[in-house]
Amino acid sequence: MQDGEGMAKALGGTAATGGSPTGWFDELYARAESGEVDVPWDRGEPHPLLVTWLGDRRLDGVRTVVPGTGTGWDAELLASRGADVVAFDVSPVAVAAVQRTHPRSTVAYVVSDLLQLSPAWSGAFDLVVEAMTVQSMPRRVRREATAAVCRLAGPGATLLLIGGRHPAGGSLEAGPPWRLTEGELASFEAEGLHRVGVLESSTDEVVRYLVELRRRGEREA
Repeated sequence: MQDGEGMAKALGGTAATGGSPTGWFDELYARAESGEVDVPWDRGEPHPLLVTWLGDRRLDGVRTVVPGTGTGWDAELLASRGADVVAFDVSPVAVAAVQRTHPRSTVAYVVSDLLQLSPAWSGAFDLVVEAMTVQSMPRRVRREATAAVCRLAGPGATLLLIGGRHPAGGSLEAGPPWRLTEGELASFEAEGLHRVGVLESSTDEVVRYLVELRRRGEREA
């Protein structure tokens, strides 16, 4: 089996030079389905910082969306706490695989592109969980991807951003992933949200974060 991280960098590198910013995901998942590579971001469990943020809280009836759901572990955790979850991915292969992995899931898994969202999803959610999706796209679409994530959040909604901090002095062009700079993280606040808190962990050379933001207003009943 080939190294999945190396394959992701090879396939995703075309996105930085003018190719489709998201088209490479389907090829990677197809190669993973054939057993050629592993999926480098598949932990086989939810993201640890999401687990920490949730604690023992319930999410009964909370309208939740997970962009770039990948292998679905975060979405399944949220659904297990009672959330009404829509989880989408640009890769049809990934969505088919996650539906097979979780055949009894209550999550609505959908094929959709973050950069071409359905207008029906604008402001439709109380909780948006963006885990490493924006950082998987090249910086040339960073502003567009940031705005799209923020559009999902309705009045009073919470947005969770999960990823790894861009290292000081690191190349802005090397990727994927193209980790967010402090300025790029702050740009989410320019979209009408304010920062509530930050969780961090550092288990290797990468400092990982969960930034919690909230949109002003009140959730609809």
